[in-house]
Amino acid sequence: MNHLIVYASKHGTVKKAADILRFQLKGSCELHNILEEESVYLSDVDTVIIGASVYFGSIHKKLKQFLENYEEVLLQKRVAIFICAGEENPESLQKEIEDNFPLSFRNHAHPIEVIGYEIHFNQLNFIEKFIIKNVKNIQEDKEKLCEFAIFQFARALNM
Repeated sequence: MNHLIVYASKHGTVKKAADILRFQLKGSCELHNILEEESVYLSDVDTVIIGASVYFGSIHKKLKQFLENYEEVLLQKRVAIFICAGEENPESLQKEIEDNFPLSFRNHAHPIEVIGYEIHFNQLNFIEKFIIKNVKNIQEDKEKLCEFAIFQFARALNM
């Protein structure tokens, strides 16, 4: 089984999750950061795993563009989605998934999983810090990436 994890990682959490995931999958697994290289070669890939961070309600525009550009090809392959999101309310998380992934992907992809988040204030710009402190009321670094959720995600893909 050939896997490809296509991800967008601004502060490194999605890349960290992708690195953990790749070693739990059966078969080969390559990583592709869409922020570094937009073109993706999908013909030899059996499973495409989309890794996204949700920043203030939205995934990165380059990842969204990838989904639009490759929709026809992706819907002919096995697709899975994981997101890192600083939201903990289940209804809000569901809305973030619905707002960022077209119905065609949500119906086709399995599994779709929220695997946690990390916030490191030293990596944030002024506006990000302001919003997180004043809107989200988070005052310190948070490490809530759930390795068990990543393990469960890999387990579902390995079945």
